[in-house]
Amino acid sequence: MNQRLFNRCGAPIGHPLPGIATAIAAVVIALAQPAIADTVKITCAKADTMAGAGGPLTVTYEGDVSGTLTVASERINLALPAKKERRTGQFEGKPHSVTGITAFAEVETTMPDRAALEACAAKNVAPEFKDDADMFAVSILSCVKSAPSAAAPVKVAAQLSVALVASDVAGAADDVVVEIKRTYLEKANAPGGSISLDAFPGQCVLEGK
Repeated sequence: MNQRLFNRCGAPIGHPLPGIATAIAAVVIALAQPAIADTVKITCAKADTMAGAGGPLTVTYEGDVSGTLTVASERINLALPAKKERRTGQFEGKPHSVTGITAFAEVETTMPDRAALEACAAKNVAPEFKDDADMFAVSILSCVKSAPSAAAPVKVAAQLSVALVASDVAGAADDVVVEIKRTYLEKANAPGGSISLDAFPGQCVLEGK
C-alpha cells in the first residue's frame, strides 16, 4: 500500500505494528462513497501469503462508530470489539477517503501448538542464528503451515489490520490489504521470550463493490 496516501489522509488508527505491518489489530478501510454501510465484508482468496497456510478468509465489521470485527478462516478465527473513523485528504492532487476500523484484545482462540512451532523453528534455523530473535521469527512463519493445532484454545494478544484505499474518482481501483497479528501470552522458549504470528492474507476484495 502506498504509505504517502496514508500520510496525506491521516495515519491509520490503532496500535503501530512492528516492521512492515501497521498495527495488528487494526483494520483500515478506505472507500470512495461518502457513506459506509454498517456491515463491511472483505473476502480474501488466500488466508496467509507469508506462511502459505489456509484457504479463503473473511473479514466482517458490524457496527457504526463502534462495533465488532470478525476474522474467519480455516485456522484463524477472531471476534474483537472495534472502532471506526473516516478521514479524507488529497493524494497526487486527487481526493481520497480513508475509513479506519481498529481492534485489539486479549482472547482465547485456536492456534498452532506453540511447542511444535518452537521445535520446528529450532530445527530449521542455522546454529549461528539460534539466539537471533528476528531469524527465529522468520523460521517460525515457515513452520505455521505444518504445525498441528493446540489441543485447547490459547490465550493471545490479537491485532487485526485491513486497509482498503479507494480514490473518489469514478473508476479508480480499490487497494485492499489485510494484516493479522497474534502473540502468545505464555512465555516462550525462544529468543526474546515471546512468539508472534503475523499473517498477510492475499487477493482481498470488498464485497458489494
